[in-house]
Amino acid sequence: MKIKILCLSYLCFLLFYCGPKLQKVEKVMENGVLHIKNPESPLKGTITLDIEKIREIDPYQYEEVGMSSFYFTRDKTGEVILYDSGKCEAHRFSAEGEYLGNIITKGQGPGEFMESRGMKPSYWKDRILVTSNRKMAWFTREGEFISEKKLEQRLTVLIDENHYISRKTEWQKTGRPEKIFLVELTKGGKGLEGPVYFKGENVGIFRNSKKGFGYGDIWATPNFNCLYNPYTNRIVGGLNKEYKIYIKDLSGKTEAVIRRPYQPVHFSTAQKKELCRWKPEYEFSHWKLSVYPYTHLAIRGLRILPKGYLAVFWFSDFKEYKTDIFNKEGEYLYIVQIPEDIPLARAKFYDFGFSTIVTREDMPVYIEYRVKNLPEIFKAD
Repeated sequence: MKIKILCLSYLCFLLFYCGPKLQKVEKVMENGVLHIKNPESPLKGTITLDIEKIREIDPYQYEEVGMSSFYFTRDKTGEVILYDSGKCEAHRFSAEGEYLGNIITKGQGPGEFMESRGMKPSYWKDRILVTSNRKMAWFTREGEFISEKKLEQRLTVLIDENHYISRKTEWQKTGRPEKIFLVELTKGGKGLEGPVYFKGENVGIFRNSKKGFGYGDIWATPNFNCLYNPYTNRIVGGLNKEYKIYIKDLSGKTEAVIRRPYQPVHFSTAQKKELCRWKPEYEFSHWKLSVYPYTHLAIRGLRILPKGYLAVFWFSDFKEYKTDIFNKEGEYLYIVQIPEDIPLARAKFYDFGFSTIVTREDMPVYIEYRVKNLPEIFKAD
């Protein structure tokens, strides 16, 4: 009997001290801010998305389309706009894929937009809203102009009809300070600067102040991520050099910081040259190589998922990234895998799944996918 008890005790010792450790999230208050310290591995492990392609749009089969490349926006009804900000084209497609025409007129008049001004359409309630750096214009669903407002501050992220997030850069000899802040539109149309969400020096590009040029990319250039989460009415973002995601209310107060352990991916000199597109005969490429970091960024990008969940795309290897999923409480739930070579970091997510742009025979194509598993985030068909 004693031998059995000793064996059982030894077995419990092995399980407790040598077995797998339970993952847990540590939540602590530091200087009045909640820090959500996640484990290195997700609480629920790795999950492979079960996806099904449900729609594809190739806009280049229509003669009216002259876009060299495009972005997209999708309405909950299934209508889609494929647009080219630089060329000021925005082509509508019905939920059934029928081509409905271009809704943008080039120019400087009411409801018109100039090229290379950041033109971006979106669906807003029962209308279409088209914004640029200095203008927002309303259209009917059929593309008929209704009204517009001139903007004093650049529009980067729309919150509602009277509030948006702006980004301002000051070019100075000693540096390049930048801030991301709230703008409130008054009844008279004036944009009042509100709380500052993020600010920093020399983000967005590596700059050569003496020669007046700069360089930036998605691989190693420090920059800010900043999103609005409509499910929680909060600002989500931070500097992409570190794996920290700040949660702020609209007044700018930091409510929480989401963290998890992360080790930067280091570059060899040959890899740096590849990213810089280094050529020995070009002086500019020599300068790029001289200022280029030796590590990838921590975070490739952020996306808001259905129900307020958060996707974080992080660099896991040279030019490769993985996808982490956090719930609204900031808890690290999953690493998400995908069975096909689909650019998730360029995707937009909806109740049913996601849309993205893939390249086929050197031409972009819009595709929608239904996610058939992960029901805590995506709606079952």
